Amino acid sequence: LRSIATVDDAQTYTADQSHADNVKAKFGASDDLQIYHSGTHSYIKDTGTGNLNIQASASINILNADSSDYMARFNDNGAVQLFHDGSQKLVTTSTGVDVTGKVVANGLTLENNAEYLRVTNSSGVATRAFGVNSANNLYVGGIDADIGPILFVDNGAQLASLGPTGLDVTGTVTADGLTVEGDQI
Repeated sequence: LRSIATVDDAQTYTADQSHADNVKAKFGASDDLQIYHSGTHSYIKDTGTGNLNIQASASINILNADSSDYMARFNDNGAVQLFHDGSQKLVTTSTGVDVTGKVVANGLTLENNAEYLRVTNSSGVATRAFGVNSANNLYVGGIDADIGPILFVDNGAQLASLGPTGLDVTGTVTADGLTVEGDQI
């Protein structure tokens, strides 16, 4: 037998409510919001025409099962933080995003007329720039003074360096031709 009780007054519960697997707690005139456990997974399901809105006065935290690690934090008027195994990996800021660790991407597009990508050292100082300038020339260079040469390294061995005095090659240079200007050899 299945019975449905209609309650018109506010109810106060002083104990837990238990529902068997696949028994849904339904809300709304058309059962638009459903909360249930399938026996394998837990669900919060919005089947209505509107949005599912989650609101908080400070932050919304998504935690692991024993509440020992954050998975994500959504801070009111602030950062969104994403975590891996409790360690923050990505956070939004007022100027963009900060990533801790490696970024693997299948492409990179610089927007808003940005001509180069800045690379910073562990102190946060911009040291190198890579990009394409307005004349569609590839640009690889230093941003700040006295940063040292650009090194070309293969498997830990320095093959060449490019600095203010020119190109210094370690090893053999193989070329189809050579044109020397200025001081002749």
